[in-house]
Amino acid sequence: MAELKFPKASVIRTFTLKTDLIDPPIVRLELTPASGKDKYKNILLLAGNVKDGEDVKKMSPEAQLRLIDAFEGLIPVVSKHVIGWDLTVGGEPIPCTDEEKTKWLGPLLWEMTEPARPEVTFDPGDDEEKGADTWLWSAIMEIISDQGNFLKN
Repeated sequence: MAELKFPKASVIRTFTLKTDLIDPPIVRLELTPASGKDKYKNILLLAGNVKDGEDVKKMSPEAQLRLIDAFEGLIPVVSKHVIGWDLTVGGEPIPCTDEEKTKWLGPLLWEMTEPARPEVTFDPGDDEEKGADTWLWSAIMEIISDQGNFLKN
């Protein structure tokens, strides 16, 4: 007999950022799953090897335009899946509204995350990709695009 697994409404993930924008540079975000129309895999593919402005300059003008066009729709897609956070100003919590997301989350999405801690494995080579730096928006997209993160066990 098949057992149904129902998606969780949200998951909470903690990100350590390489930034001076928040102190400490750690943010906890509550995320909801992306639907098929929200999955921007093309952005992840386009930006996969882009680490900084120098990488963008090396791209063809057509590739640069595709990347810019893809990024324009990125902030609203990622922002709508962030439904909670632990951001404060002067010790006062900042509400997780659309207006506040634009103001506070927008700049953080372009900060790099610290490499994830490697999981304990028998083969140290298994963890090489898990330790790579990535933009916060990319880390969030990877989480919300994977329905497995939202299935109950």
